[in-house]
Amino acid sequence: TGTGTSIEESDRLKQLQLELERMKLENEKLQADAKKNHRDIQFDSQELKLAMKGLTIDEKSIVNIFGTRSPQQLADIALDYEKRYGKPLIKAIKTCTNRWLRAALVGLCRPKKEYQARYLRTALTSTPHDHRAIIDVLTQSNNKVLEELKTLYTQLFADKSKDKLNKDIINACSSYEQRVFLSLLECNRDESPNLDQSKIKKDTQDIFKRGEKKLFSTDDKLFIQVMTKRSVPHIKKMDEAYAEWYSSTGKGLVKAIKAQTSGFYRTSLVSLSRSWDEYFAIRIHKALTSVNVDERGIIYALIMHTPEQRAVISKTYNQLFKKEMANHLGEILSGNFKLLMYTMASLQEYIKYTYCLLYTSDAADEEDSVD
Repeated sequence: TGTGTSIEESDRLKQLQLELERMKLENEKLQADAKKNHRDIQFDSQELKLAMKGLTIDEKSIVNIFGTRSPQQLADIALDYEKRYGKPLIKAIKTCTNRWLRAALVGLCRPKKEYQARYLRTALTSTPHDHRAIIDVLTQSNNKVLEELKTLYTQLFADKSKDKLNKDIINACSSYEQRVFLSLLECNRDESPNLDQSKIKKDTQDIFKRGEKKLFSTDDKLFIQVMTKRSVPHIKKMDEAYAEWYSSTGKGLVKAIKAQTSGFYRTSLVSLSRSWDEYFAIRIHKALTSVNVDERGIIYALIMHTPEQRAVISKTYNQLFKKEMANHLGEILSGNFKLLMYTMASLQEYIKYTYCLLYTSDAADEEDSVD
């Protein structure tokens, strides 16, 4: 009994942090070449206009720009494009590209928060509802992001309703799913890395007594309460304890949940047991290997993460599936949509362009001084 930190999870988090720091240092070294390779926003705007002009659309040039620019760079390009040509860049993209390439490019044009809100809105209102997309957003966003999402969702899609997101969830999801998502939208899940061993023991015992031990019924209220309010490190330690105390076969908490629940309710609970890199590595793999490839899920997973985060997901992907994520995307997808996804998933490609093609105030000042 007492308070401590999970050694395994702490070490894993430290390794992730070291990996991110290493990448940032690598990026800083590449910045030394920025002036040599600098291309300004106006040049990109002109390149995009030229690529979208005429009967033959130069999609590769469009992909080269969109796949290798930071969100801020793309926002600046969009502003310059509309000012220069009198037409929103999103509208221009929509008129000259098709299907999944268009969906990805439009997503990259939007601010991340708006893109996320629209992704969720589409999932909740489409026929059939896209439950995996709902799970993407609500189980893998922290409390702060969910608070902001609720506000933005209402601003974008509400008529007179203050609880638009909650109402859309109730309309789209089954009873148990609703309870999971509405509990998450209370935005009070524990996000501390510190672990209370006594609480872990009690939660594990309660889950067993009111779940698997009952044989014919499961206390879903308890399952939902624990999975939506406890941190991922806490749940991982519960998984280990469950396997040690209650399973002769080494079956942990997550496997017990899978055995006692079903459908997207089960998927949502299991998703809450995974770290963000594990979740999205598995999500992308399932999207690529399902009978019908889930392009929307792949686009979301790549757009919502920074290049460094995508590199961590790629590393986890390799560890889990013994395959390079970017290469797998290249094998399954097709056309210039494939090229865009591959470019975004490959850290080397992204670093090669994004961090060498800097739009910094210092660079702009130096250019002005030369003039």
